Amino acid sequence: MHCLFTIVIQVGFTNNMNGWYPEEHYLPENQKPYIDCGLRNNSLPWCLKRDKYCLFDLRDDPCEYNNIASLYPQICETMYARLIEFAGQAQPPRIKPSDPSSFPKNHDGHWTNWVDEHPI
Repeated sequence: MHCLFTIVIQVGFTNNMNGWYPEEHYLPENQKPYIDCGLRNNSLPWCLKRDKYCLFDLRDDPCEYNNIASLYPQICETMYARLIEFAGQAQPPRIKPSDPSSFPKNHDGHWTNWVDEHPI
């Protein structure tokens, strides 16, 4: 089997970018990334919030259109078990509270060193 699998566990997600603009707005025309997503296989289910997890073959489905979890349940269980194992070893985050002065909207739409005397 020559697949590159990824597993998706459904958790809450908020899309709060605080004025950040997608990278493609800043890339020269000849450097824009492009991924050929191909067509969605309508015989396979979407990845829905009610699903325990979803499985994708990133080599053949880089845009994660086709949930193949039902085709490979053992791979799902193995990957999920490894994920739980890793989660048990994870260290608590040491993230400091958000500083609104760091938001890209304050720096021409870019993330930068806002605390330095001379920001980049």
